[in-house]
Amino acid sequence: IIRLISLLLIVSLFLWFFYRERGTAPHTRRAFDFSAVKRLVKNRRLLFVCLLGIGFGSVNSSLLTHLAVFLNQDLGLDKTVAGLGLSALYLGGITGRLGWGWVGDRLLKGSSRRMLFIICMINVLMAGLFAGFTENVVLPTALVLFLVFLWGTTAVGWITSFFTAIGQLVDQESTGTATGLSLIFVRAGVVVSPPLLGYLADVHGSYELSWVFLGGLVLILACCFYWLTAPYERASYKEGA
Repeated sequence: IIRLISLLLIVSLFLWFFYRERGTAPHTRRAFDFSAVKRLVKNRRLLFVCLLGIGFGSVNSSLLTHLAVFLNQDLGLDKTVAGLGLSALYLGGITGRLGWGWVGDRLLKGSSRRMLFIICMINVLMAGLFAGFTENVVLPTALVLFLVFLWGTTAVGWITSFFTAIGQLVDQESTGTATGLSLIFVRAGVVVSPPLLGYLADVHGSYELSWVFLGGLVLILACCFYWLTAPYERASYKEGA
């Protein structure tokens, strides 16, 4: 293995050294521009979208962490089916990343605000639906996997729509910094929510309260986002008129 890794490193260095584009000037390094960060922080529309990142990161990481355990313990499905649930979740995410782009372009006329809100509301709906599933509720395995797939379209498929909205709110030179800023909010949800949902499941004895908490968090963030961004939406309509 060590020899293979060493060989790959040597080949990579060889290709990098001999196959660089000739005649191109070396990249000049620029000092980090803190004023760009200040401008982004003052961009309220950007911060409102970033707040949704907390909810998206929470849903994404919580499902990836707890879905298999939920399917096995709360619904009584065997571990093989629980593993298939994760596959269905990822498949839904792939479908959602493609599908939401089409929905935004064709049906919502490029309105990232409405698209993000719809994605959030579907997450809330699915969290409430899963909160009602217990061992006493007998569901066909195919139906459970289909519902997991549906939730995956928003729980995992949100990422393209989210970062598209981020890119629309800043100039091209600030896109990278804005993306990094938004990831701070996303990672906050990724770090905090999974252990919290696990704690609620341990205390309550099932994931019912965990899903209620997750749906409530996303609902609050989505409503705040939609309300706070309403003036900007009205202003864009007036400019278009």
